[in-house]
Amino acid sequence: MYKNLIKKIKLIPLFCMALILNACKDNESTIACQVDGNKAFKYVQQQCAFGNRYSGTEELKQTTEWIVKTAEKLGYQPKVDAWQEKTILGDTTFRNVKATLKGGKPGKIIVGTHYDLKYFKEFPKGFTGANDSASSTAVVLEMMRVLKPFAKELSTIEFYFFDGEECFENYSDTDGLFGSKRAANKIIKDGTVTDYKAMVLLDMIGDKDLEFTWSIDTNQRMVDYLKDAAKKLGVLNKVKMLNNLILDDHVPFQRIGIPAIDLIDFEYGEDNQHWHTGGDHIEHVSAESMAIAGNVANLMILAISQED
Repeated sequence: MYKNLIKKIKLIPLFCMALILNACKDNESTIACQVDGNKAFKYVQQQCAFGNRYSGTEELKQTTEWIVKTAEKLGYQPKVDAWQEKTILGDTTFRNVKATLKGGKPGKIIVGTHYDLKYFKEFPKGFTGANDSASSTAVVLEMMRVLKPFAKELSTIEFYFFDGEECFENYSDTDGLFGSKRAANKIIKDGTVTDYKAMVLLDMIGDKDLEFTWSIDTNQRMVDYLKDAAKKLGVLNKVKMLNNLILDDHVPFQRIGIPAIDLIDFEYGEDNQHWHTGGDHIEHVSAESMAIAGNVANLMILAISQED
């Protein structure tokens, strides 16, 4: 089954590349058209192999170490921020990973993903978190590879891999978004909020039937960047507004005044049937969708970087 799946996805990047190169013009295509869905797919496989990667586990610690080693291979010097907080499981250790690409343009942009899994007292059979959260983690790593040679054309990019996005029981001031809240609070303490142009979050972007949604409270400028990028890449049909609020790792940055957007497909399978169920496994993740997501995000980052 896996051999057949891999054979099928090997054809995807060539089709996507033809579509995207026809849509892109000038030097935008240089950055926007290089995310390799097959590389991202392999990253998803590697994460799933670690097992139940919820916060505080040995499995997630191994994932942390894998992210660090992968980032180092890409030429970065990642830093791990580890701390403890009380949860229903007791004193729980969380670990954020941050890798910085020093840019040649003014300002900073945060590109984020969470890499922890939802905690269950009894894990659903088949659940591997291939989409939530392995897909976005894989795409951010692939974006790091693509963007690095173009640093002079970009603002400084801070790539964040957040721990603890998932709540253990119910989202509250003391449950969920642990890593992103810690990172946002550090920016406040450092007094550097105004250094940041934007925050772009990726989450659940591996669905075969990809469709980005943005929440009704999203900064309009960020929505415009998304629409413009999608239009240039010929995938404007894959973006729409969700007539609701989305609570995710972009919110702590939004609350401190950094324009933020959550690139998320919040309908994973028909009626969201695969979300946080045994349906979230590798067979429901698409290399093509991950390539599209990464290319859209990269084109947004290039445009944001050109701001004065």
